[in-house]
Amino acid sequence: WEKAKVYNTLGCLYAAQKKWSKAKICFLMALKYNPQYRPAMCNLGKVYLTFYKKKHNQELRQEAERLLKECH
Repeated sequence: WEKAKVYNTLGCLYAAQKKWSKAKICFLMALKYNPQYRPAMCNLGKVYLTFYKKKHNQELRQEAERLLKECH
């Protein structure tokens, strides 16, 4: 649980700096340690939406929507 929280926090710091790839890795690591950790799911979904907007990747958009549904 603690490792998931630490990785999620680190991911948020990277996201604030717009270092999307590093943020994504951190959120994925958080979910590795706690697959049900909702803050990391939400944050990963937001990162995927950012990538989708840049690359118009349909798969990323669908995964982002799935993750963001899990948040609520």
